[in-house]
Amino acid sequence: MPPSTLQDDPLPALKRRVDALFTSAAGRVGPSRDDLAQFVDRLHACATALLRERFPAEPGGAPKRPCVQPRESVVCSGSWESRRASVQQLEAELGEGGVYETVTVRLSTQEEEEGGAASAAPPAPLVVRQFREYFFSSGCRIWDASVALARQLQREGAAGGLAGLAVVELGSGVGLPGLAAARFAARVLLTDAEDALLPNLRANAAAVGAAGTVEVAQLNWSTAPRELRERHGGAFDLLLASDLVYSSGCVEGLLGTAAALLRPGGRLRMCYPHGRHGQQAFLEALEGAGWAFAPPARLPPALLEGCAHQGSEEEARAHAFYLLDATRLPGADVAEGEHVEAKVALYRNGFTVNSGPLRALDDPANASFLQDMARGAAPRELGPRGQVSVEMVDKRGEDYDEPGHPSGSAQR
Repeated sequence: MPPSTLQDDPLPALKRRVDALFTSAAGRVGPSRDDLAQFVDRLHACATALLRERFPAEPGGAPKRPCVQPRESVVCSGSWESRRASVQQLEAELGEGGVYETVTVRLSTQEEEEGGAASAAPPAPLVVRQFREYFFSSGCRIWDASVALARQLQREGAAGGLAGLAVVELGSGVGLPGLAAARFAARVLLTDAEDALLPNLRANAAAVGAAGTVEVAQLNWSTAPRELRERHGGAFDLLLASDLVYSSGCVEGLLGTAAALLRPGGRLRMCYPHGRHGQQAFLEALEGAGWAFAPPARLPPALLEGCAHQGSEEEARAHAFYLLDATRLPGADVAEGEHVEAKVALYRNGFTVNSGPLRALDDPANASFLQDMARGAAPRELGPRGQVSVEMVDKRGEDYDEPGHPSGSAQR
């Protein structure tokens, strides 16, 4: 295949990379001649890397490597224009080897591996497939924030923190955080709005060693919250997001989606780099909607070890990445006038809400819910009085067998 068929016009790709370099360097390039000279060197390296990628067999080129990590910093999902009509067209034109590359991502740091017990083997790395370029959107390739979040989830999962949970990831792209969680969780749903990314997500999901089920679905934040509730049942315990907020304009849709997908008491875990436009607006919206969260904590730089997905590893580790852990409080985010319909099924060994995970009858956290039901009132955690309709299904003569769990195991 002639190199020129890879892309008819390489200038748009070069412009995106150069624009990204200028964006990532804003406020970080010093005033001295040496500082400017270093940045000019980066510009030159960016253009040279593109030349070698396009023409690897010609003089001045370089042999193709299994995984090419260009030096670039993605600004936002909306800044990328699709360069192919479909995955099928892309694969027919370039062949699978010209479309995808395999990347191995370690889920432990060097310090953890060296300091661990002699008998404890480090966790197996995640081996995933990504697109060689941003053919469709920014989700075609791994982002540094997703690596940091995946490693954090590996830590929590190994300590038992993800066992039995139903997990959903928004804007999955390649799916790294969700796939890390799948090693421990009962159910994981990987989602993305870009239809062209879903076949690759499914391929990655099929290859991961999951503890429970892993599903893939298209999901757009602009979908009405009520439609999302009806489609997914508000059944998730944990929602994952990495580097999703890129504009204050996305805040309302993201917040509504999170509220619709999480059960009351469910948690949102979001990893993001410092400086993302709209992130502060999202935090303020969370607070205004009544979510509970502490100030986001800066992640240890070691979690960015080996990251060179949007720039050099030195840049990734020097940049501040934060982890937001927010809890959806009962009823706090139901909009005024919005009507909520809920289906509560009572079993011998617990109860479910909208086909969500089984909740234990003797768990103190569920006492208020059960008291309201016993009085014939809509449980307050589902929303304000007068805005909630509850359908009760009496199955107290049988145990509920949750998918992926042994019969009779209730979550607390």
